Amino acid sequence: MKRIVISILAGVLILCSNSFATPYSEDNQLDINRATYEEIKKLPITEEQTQVLYERVRFGDYLTSIYQIRELPGFDQETFDRIKPMIMIAPFVGYNPEVERWNQIYYRISDWASSEGTNENLVNLWIDLARNPIYINEADYYDLINLQNVSPQDAYAVYDAIKKRGGINSRGQLRSVPGLSGWGYYNMRNFVTYEKPSEKRELHGDYQLRVYTRRFEDDHSDIFYENLKTGDDSGDTVDYDSWFYRLNLESPAPATASKLRLRYGNDYVAGWILHRNLGEFDGSLWNNKFYAGVLKKQLGPVYLRNFYVGNYLVSFGHGIVMENLDYFKPRKSGYSWDKRIKGVIGDISESHEFTLNGFAGEASAYNLDLIFFYSNDWKDAILNDDGTVNNYIIMSPRVPNSVLREYGLNDMLDVLQEKTYGGNLRYSFKPGTHIGASFYESLYNRKFDPKLSTITDRFDKQITQDNEILAGYDVDGKYRRVYGWNFQAIIKNLALQGEYAELEKNGSYFKMGDDPKAAVLSAFLQYNRTHLLMLYRHYDVDYDNPYNRGFSNYERYKGTIFEDEFYLKDPLYGFVFDNSVMPQAEEGIYLEWRYQMMRQFTSQIEFDIFNRLADQAHYKRIVLKLYYRPIYPVYLRLRQKWQSRDEDNIYNVTRFDNVTTRFHFSFRLSRYDDLSLLYFIGKTTWPPRPRLIDRPEYGEGQPILGNSASPSDGFGAYIEHNFSDYFAASAGFLIYDGFFWGFEENEFFVTDGQANRYYVAIRDRITDRISINFKYTIDDARPRTYVDARYYNEDDRDADPIEPDANNVHDVNHSFRLQADISW
Repeated sequence: MKRIVISILAGVLILCSNSFATPYSEDNQLDINRATYEEIKKLPITEEQTQVLYERVRFGDYLTSIYQIRELPGFDQETFDRIKPMIMIAPFVGYNPEVERWNQIYYRISDWASSEGTNENLVNLWIDLARNPIYINEADYYDLINLQNVSPQDAYAVYDAIKKRGGINSRGQLRSVPGLSGWGYYNMRNFVTYEKPSEKRELHGDYQLRVYTRRFEDDHSDIFYENLKTGDDSGDTVDYDSWFYRLNLESPAPATASKLRLRYGNDYVAGWILHRNLGEFDGSLWNNKFYAGVLKKQLGPVYLRNFYVGNYLVSFGHGIVMENLDYFKPRKSGYSWDKRIKGVIGDISESHEFTLNGFAGEASAYNLDLIFFYSNDWKDAILNDDGTVNNYIIMSPRVPNSVLREYGLNDMLDVLQEKTYGGNLRYSFKPGTHIGASFYESLYNRKFDPKLSTITDRFDKQITQDNEILAGYDVDGKYRRVYGWNFQAIIKNLALQGEYAELEKNGSYFKMGDDPKAAVLSAFLQYNRTHLLMLYRHYDVDYDNPYNRGFSNYERYKGTIFEDEFYLKDPLYGFVFDNSVMPQAEEGIYLEWRYQMMRQFTSQIEFDIFNRLADQAHYKRIVLKLYYRPIYPVYLRLRQKWQSRDEDNIYNVTRFDNVTTRFHFSFRLSRYDDLSLLYFIGKTTWPPRPRLIDRPEYGEGQPILGNSASPSDGFGAYIEHNFSDYFAASAGFLIYDGFFWGFEENEFFVTDGQANRYYVAIRDRITDRISINFKYTIDDARPRTYVDARYYNEDDRDADPIEPDANNVHDVNHSFRLQADISW
């Protein structure tokens, strides 16, 4: 492995050396409007002149004439004559402003458009704003806070500057706003305009078609492959049956999503999506969602920020009272890349279970802001034999009720009617500083009763972590009520936020803490080169709020019997954990510190220490990230993680220690080409487990022997080449052994086992408004077998080895992803 890495590195350095040293000339001109600091530095000018020119390009308007450089401070005629032949000014005359904005950040929009999951609705908002940017002088705090990587301090600084200065009229003025961080400016600039938009209304929109197949994630594969046949009297399996074959998942129907967004002027919007999951073959399973909305209307003293009918997403505070997503995001703090929508937005994401369908909106009057919503929708759930609800469930793929009944299970699809209404009322002392109260109530057509007997009959396998199941919501009524309080304060460079919530059961309305509770408190300190985040969270074991999406390291039901599908009455019940979206009942403190020591070097450290409240297991997680760019084309990233559970508790047989190192080496070549190398290595250790490696017979073997570690390592190489501004291709391979997660072409994937993985991808931007992305992936894996390796130990037993009943063949999986985007 080391020889391979060294050989590839040497070859890359030789191939790329010309890219590092090619001088600018009339035949190799620098596109100054797109140039980076390092590219400008290659011009024959001084360090001071480099800084002046870079700031003009980055923070000012686009250069339209090369003679504008002569007017910059420090540029004399001799310097200008020397660099004039080396610089190119790309023409802008005749460009449609919307198309020009699209061209400038197309690489970023392309990344957004390929995303799925937690930020999908935010991505829809960002794409809309990229086409129709906010007129910054009419923007308020809540317009700015939902922008990518914009902190509360950044949003308030810009809003305050507009009020004090009377307006911001250029990029340069935006960059000079006191209190606006460089990172905040860099992300905000793509979504704002400095010219008041025309009052003329035009219809704009975009359509996206996405079709893909992929290998089922390992946890889902365990559910599908679990044998549903019982054994005979001797315990031997007499036949084999699984949901994999029942649902024909050896050739699953591809996942498909058609998505349409429309905007009429700047105040009317609509969206629609038709979606089905991978492997859903029944036509009745299509997820059909839409919304229509009106934005920014002044109705006398009331300012209607937005009003939606149809499907929508609503979120406020730290998300512990309400945030209706179908996805779990570990350590979702609400800052940086872990943004949380503040308010209401139309929902055409691929979520299904926790979508809200009805109407919702935001309104303001004087210093009061109100979020309100109402929904009437049907949910999937596991039913007890008496017709009560055991638990919500997100199956992927969803299994039709007719198929469930055919195999002796109760209906699970659309069996729970949920009428939900509520809102958040806050009083603002100034933009970004407020206190508020929240409430929602859900009315059901069935009662909840989390009976463990519905899920499993292996009560001998119950463990302390199963308290999260047993403490599920159960009251004498068909309702659920959650209420809470939240606040935020901005004090110069510091943002303080907090939210407290209770799930009503048997407590008093006038006494705090006598019902299941949850709380999150955070402090975010920001300067131009550094930030520090401190966050505390606590969720009671019986705080069973299905719309809680607060910060946590693990999802609810982690470590419970829901994770062991082989102990369940049917493995499909394992989806309750596999697709869990609520945070685990945990209490702890999270710290994150990022510091840019110099232009070339940035460091970040994450420290998380918490207890799992169901059994008081103690966890630690430390992640160190280093980013180093010695010269412009070379970019180095190191990620080191240490993680443990109950490392000092010798009596806990489930304790573990994990150490993982990931090294990423990138060459940023010309025309945004990129060549990257990845190497990772890791090891997880735990107490010896004789049952995994010693003799298989019950009661035999040595307890001090056994499997006690699981190493992992791998190597990958990736290359991307832009043949032109409109056509690019990329390819990569990964050789891995063990557990690994990563991103390929903005697609998140998880692997476990031994395999070689390859992919090729193309991005063809046919016109300014039409693009096609295609990716093809091959996973060549060593299969998991049912051969018991313990029979092949080298020991002094007299028993003859048992012959395996199948050859060790490779398991090759082919998958593709096709996406087409059209805008107008």
